[in-house]
Amino acid sequence: MGRLKLIMALVGHYKYAIVIIAGIILVGFVDENSFMHRVQLEMQISDLRQQIDKYNTQNEDDMRKLKELNHDPGAYQRIARERYLMQTDDEDIYVLLQANPSHRRPSHRTPSRRPEAPPHPRGY
Repeated sequence: MGRLKLIMALVGHYKYAIVIIAGIILVGFVDENSFMHRVQLEMQISDLRQQIDKYNTQNEDDMRKLKELNHDPGAYQRIARERYLMQTDDEDIYVLLQANPSHRRPSHRTPSRRPEAPPHPRGY
């Protein structure tokens, strides 16, 4: 019985400190609106904002390319040559591969084949 009275006396004497510490623990770590959860959400928001900036930049670049395709008749041919390695009948295309810096072999030149693709509507 003596120990129980001693514990109750300590709790009664430090009741405000105990309530404040319990509140800080609850708000800081345990609750779903805790400080740690808030920090995690802020980090997630920061990552999402970076993704938004990346996609906005990519969208601007794609819109510029689309505008170029709509206004420049030679753009289709240039894209077909650069991206898809298409060629006309009287030319050869060589693809030069850069060697990886950790890879010591020299780069090889390999002639490309004309890919089998359906004919382009504009005859390119």
